[in-house]
Amino acid sequence: MNKKKQVGIRLDESFYKEIRLALVKEGKTFQEYVEKLIKEDMSKRG
Repeated sequence: MNKKKQVGIRLDESFYKEIRLALVKEGKTFQEYVEKLIKEDMSKRG
């Protein structure tokens, strides 16, 4: 069980770094960025 969590955390670290860089570029809060991602994802699904 613990091994899976550790791998997930490692993968998430690079993902969070990308989000932070995107936030700095766009000057948005984390919540605003997540809401934007959700809207884009929903529009892709239709």
